[in-house]
Amino acid sequence: MADAGLSSMQDSILKEIGTVGTAHAATALSKMTGLEVKVKPTTTEVMPLEEAYKIFSSVPEMQVGIYRSMREGLSGCLVFFIPKGRSYGLLDLLMNRPGGSTAVLGEFEQSALRESGGIICASYINAIAAMTKLTIRLTIPKLIFDQNGQVLDAILKGLFPPSTEVVVIENEFSLMDKSVTGYFLMVPEAGELSRLLGLLDAHIA
Repeated sequence: MADAGLSSMQDSILKEIGTVGTAHAATALSKMTGLEVKVKPTTTEVMPLEEAYKIFSSVPEMQVGIYRSMREGLSGCLVFFIPKGRSYGLLDLLMNRPGGSTAVLGEFEQSALRESGGIICASYINAIAAMTKLTIRLTIPKLIFDQNGQVLDAILKGLFPPSTEVVVIENEFSLMDKSVTGYFLMVPEAGELSRLLGLLDAHIA
């Protein structure tokens, strides 16, 4: 966990959000596909936004971002990130195709990724809403792909003044012998992460 001034209890509750959110995502993706899709959080961190930029700009290939804005209860942006090559593997997994079947992101594939990424974002927000009693509304999912860190730039540009710290959860998706890793990011507006942590403190109390 990057040093974000978190108490041990806040750290624990964020990890709980990661666990509950991935469980919701697994249930929703399994219902959508009719398959037993498993999702588990491999890491849950709060890190400086600059560090997140470094991580996602270090990947040399094109990246896919599915994003939704938060309205009302919390303000900010949610993003599901996955390198373009891995997105093919995720589509093969969700459609129960042999590995290597997906080779392009056509209209159908983009639609499937948009729906899946939207489900993942909503799953984490539902976990947060249940713990904080907030009513958080989300915009419809949108998809963008570009080279490395430019995806995050394009998503955040002009949306809001972002927090200097973000929540990053690495997810492993698996079905039988297939597995793929992707990333969920929550980028709150400035000041919103502190407010969220305060609400989580109240939940702990």
